[in-house]
Amino acid sequence: MIYKPNTLDELKTITAQTGDALGMPVDPADIADVIGKINLLIMLLGVSCHAVALAERLYNHKMFYLSEKVNSKPLTATDKKLIMVGLARVEAYYVTLTERQNKAIIHSLDALKAIANSGLTDIK
Repeated sequence: MIYKPNTLDELKTITAQTGDALGMPVDPADIADVIGKINLLIMLLGVSCHAVALAERLYNHKMFYLSEKVNSKPLTATDKKLIMVGLARVEAYYVTLTERQNKAIIHSLDALKAIANSGLTDIK
């Protein structure tokens, strides 16, 4: 079952779970362990892509809400922007985190595929 987050709390949960999965050790000498980790990361990649889209949606929604709220105040454009960015810092953090986790999954997959290929070549 693929878990699809819909709120910031659920996004926090999925990013924590993704971070835990990325941090799981793998024994490069054990080809079954390497293949198991590859399968886990492939599954996580779909969830991670969804998490990136959700984080961006939550950030954009927050910025839209804040822009309506801040536009009624007599402030300069720079002050309004600084206020909005400061108030949306959590959402911005999760946009960055999900993008980086997605990249980490891809890089880990590439590395594990290379290990698996070399391990399978050694077996032959």
